[in-house]
Amino acid sequence: MYLSTIYLQKEGSRDDIIRIARSETDTMFTLEYAPGDLDTKYTTLMDRSRVSRYVRDLLVSLTMDTSPFDNIQVSTKIYPSIVYNISDLNDLDLCSVVEDSILSVLDVPVSRS
Repeated sequence: MYLSTIYLQKEGSRDDIIRIARSETDTMFTLEYAPGDLDTKYTTLMDRSRVSRYVRDLLVSLTMDTSPFDNIQVSTKIYPSIVYNISDLNDLDLCSVVEDSILSVLDVPVSRS
């Protein structure tokens, strides 16, 4: 089950999609990246600290991109899906909120009923 899904959106293009799921062990997470312009998925295994670093680096990089995405949509199992403008991530408070919403689901048990 995916805990967090991040959609990177650009007008006229298919979304890039990043998914984070708990692996078979409680200490590791699977991170899957699917570029919108390819029919390929890249998958890696990370511990929680590496996932945290990845998310933080991703958010900072998105604000510095010279050909930026328009929006980032964050969908987690414990929050409604929310869309943010990439340009608004320059606000450190907002960037921190987005990061926390993605990472907070990693520490709570989530079940579907």
